[in-house]
Amino acid sequence: MLGTNPQTATAKVASILLFAMAVMLTPSAQAQTFTVLHNFTNGGDGGTPTAGVTVDGSGNIYGTASTGGAGNGGTVWQLKRSGNGWILDTIYAFEPSTGDGKTPLGRAVVGPDGTLFGTTYAGGTGCYGGCGTVYNLRPPGSFCHTTSCPWTETILHNFGGYPDDGGEPFYVDPIFDASGNMYGTTCGGGGVNYGTVFEMKPSNGGWIESEIYVFDGGDGECPESGPIMDQAGNLYGTAIQGFGNQGEVYEISPAEPYWSQNILVRFEEGENGNAPAAGLVADRSGNFYGMTLSGAVFELSFSGGVWNYNQIYDLPGGGGYGTLVMDAAGNLYGTQYGGPSGEGAVFELARNNGNWTYINLHNFDLVDGGGWPYGGVALDADGNLYGTTSQGGFRANGCGYWGCGYLWEITP
Repeated sequence: MLGTNPQTATAKVASILLFAMAVMLTPSAQAQTFTVLHNFTNGGDGGTPTAGVTVDGSGNIYGTASTGGAGNGGTVWQLKRSGNGWILDTIYAFEPSTGDGKTPLGRAVVGPDGTLFGTTYAGGTGCYGGCGTVYNLRPPGSFCHTTSCPWTETILHNFGGYPDDGGEPFYVDPIFDASGNMYGTTCGGGGVNYGTVFEMKPSNGGWIESEIYVFDGGDGECPESGPIMDQAGNLYGTAIQGFGNQGEVYEISPAEPYWSQNILVRFEEGENGNAPAAGLVADRSGNFYGMTLSGAVFELSFSGGVWNYNQIYDLPGGGGYGTLVMDAAGNLYGTQYGGPSGEGAVFELARNNGNWTYINLHNFDLVDGGGWPYGGVALDADGNLYGTTSQGGFRANGCGYWGCGYLWEITP
C-alpha cells in the first residue's frame, strides 16, 4: 500500500536531491579478496559486533562491539593502518555498573565537530535496569603520546522508556541537520511503548532531547534503524512492525505542535516483502532504496504526487538488518543475515540500464570463519568494503561455540 504526499512531485524530489548527493561520493567496488582484519576476543577489545563501521576522511575505521570490555558493557574501537597491517585500539569501554551505557548495537558516527556520537541499547540511569543512552566520545588532547589513548565519554541523554520517553535504540546511526541537531529512533518507549523518533538540540554546552514522533502501532512499531533527512528537514525511515501489516516506510515532517507522519509503504507478507529492519539510502534522482528481512530489495520513486513502490530484487536466502550503501555508479551493497549459505553473505546489486544483477561477494561459513552479520557495509575512498560479523573467529574467553565475531575487508 502506497501513501500520498501533499507536496508536489517537483518540490519533493528537489529537496531529496540535495541530500542524496552525499551518498554518491564513493567509488564503485568489485570484490576480489576477502581478509579478516581483527578477531574479537570478548576481552578488552569487545565481542559480538552487531553494527557496521564508519570510515573517516583519513581512512580510519570506527566501530562498536556489543559485549566485552573492562565493564562487559561493550566497546567503541578504532582501527588504524600501521605499515602493511592494521592496529585496533579500544577507545572506550562502557561501565554499566556506574550508570554508563551498555550494549551499543549501532555505529559510532562522526559528528559535525569531528567527534563520535552513538547510542546504547541498554544501560544509563533513565529507568530501572537502563533503557539506553545517547553518548559522545572526544579524542584525547595533544598531551597523549602513547599508542593507546582512551577517549572521553559524555552521556548526552538517558532514555526513560515507557510511558514518557523513548527506550532501547537498536541499529541506529545518528544523523545531523545543518544546524547541528541530532536525530535517531528508539524501538521501545513512548506513550504506548512502540518506539519514537527523537531530536537532540545543543543548548548551553549540553543537549536537550525531545520525542518529535511517537508510534502507536497503527502507524508503525519499533523502528530498528535510524532515519535519513532531506534538505527541507523531512525525515524518512522504516518500522519493522505495524498494526495489521509487516512493517512500513514512513515520512515525518516538521509541524506544530508535533511532527506529522505520512506512511509511504505498508509491507504485507506475500505481496511486497515484510519486516524492514534496515534503513533507507537515496540516489542522485531522489529515489529511496531499502531491504526487508524477507529479502525484498525495493525502490521508492516520487511521481504524480505519490510514492511508487518497485521491488527490484528478491535476495536468495533473505535480507538483512544493515542499511544498504550505494556507490558513485549507483550500485548497491549490503549484507544478508542468512543468504545462500544460511550463515550470512555480502552482496552487490549491480545496476545496468534499469536492470539489477545479484553478485555474491562472499559467503560466510561459521565452521571455517564467521557468520551472521547484522551491520551493513562501508565503502572507503578506494572502493574497499568493510563490515563485521556477530559470530565466528576467536572461540574462547566466553565467546561461545561459534566465536565472538570479526572485522573484515573486501578489496577490489
